[in-house]
Amino acid sequence: MDKSSLKIRYADKDDISDIAGLHLLTLEELAGIAPAGYGDSLKHCLPTAEEFEKLFTSELEDERSVLVIAEIDGILAGFAFGFLEKHSDDLIEAPYLSIVYLETAKEFRKRGVGRALLKEMERLARERGIKTIDLQVWLTNKPAMRLSVEAGYQPLEMRMGKRV
Repeated sequence: MDKSSLKIRYADKDDISDIAGLHLLTLEELAGIAPAGYGDSLKHCLPTAEEFEKLFTSELEDERSVLVIAEIDGILAGFAFGFLEKHSDDLIEAPYLSIVYLETAKEFRKRGVGRALLKEMERLARERGIKTIDLQVWLTNKPAMRLSVEAGYQPLEMRMGKRV
């Protein structure tokens, strides 16, 4: 990919429909790699694109939210969404940036989009005086695991589940 064609910027209201559409496609894809016995809501009762549009629109208005997009030749290639956490937890002191979604459109994968979005989130965190970023990655999402590890992230805990 010609790096000059990749542009990362803050999302605005005109991007919301495309972000919601990509998010819906990503969740449908994740349903296929959910750990056995989990992810039923992804398989059977996903919100609509309109509901995701409302969600991301409200996040644009929240001062704690960070929503950036990656474009290639004016086309949405991916987005990252996170929020500034103001409360410490057992492992991380506040404030910290919690990345909730980092998604790349299928046709733009393996072109550095996810890496560029992650770097931008890190830059924005540093700009705000944030020293720590938190993100969650499914163990079954191998590309996301690889990206996170290559970018220097390390496991801090493991979420465990058991169907009873």
